[in-house]
Amino acid sequence: MKYYGIGAIALMVGLGACAKNPDPTKIVNTPMIKYKTEKVKAAAAVVPKWYKKLPKKDNAIYSVGS
Repeated sequence: MKYYGIGAIALMVGLGACAKNPDPTKIVNTPMIKYKTEKVKAAAAVVPKWYKKLPKKDNAIYSVGS
């Protein structure tokens, strides 16, 4: 009998988590996210062109590595 109570509580908690959808713009517009976004943009801007351009050959597969 007590398993029904535990199941009902778990069901209410599970459905309660879906009841409210947070605004994603509040999460994205934080100072930490803006700072990290700028750091990624700055790091991607200094990648040399030869690193991004892959050689082309019919019998080989190339990929970028570090």
